[in-house]
Amino acid sequence: MHVQHARGTSVITGKPATLISELVRFAGKPVPWDILSREIWGAEVDRSLLRKSFDSTLRRLRAQLHELDLRDDLVRLDGSGNVELLLMPGDRAVDEM
Repeated sequence: MHVQHARGTSVITGKPATLISELVRFAGKPVPWDILSREIWGAEVDRSLLRKSFDSTLRRLRAQLHELDLRDDLVRLDGSGNVELLLMPGDRAVDEM
């Protein structure tokens, strides 16, 4: 996944990139973490393993965003079990898949 910003273009890789791509497909609407996770890891995965994978991927995403000096709240949890892509004014998401 490529992120364009004032300093140029940065690349987010692996499952963190997949997580963002899936959120783009949900059109920026909050989605339950388990529904999002099943899109990434599959419907047959145990819920507790899904949660561990989700939490690990979210930590890796935030680390990548921090390393790239990008907002770490790009993907946010709402405290009610939902996750969303938080786009600010001027931000734009394009799904080219």
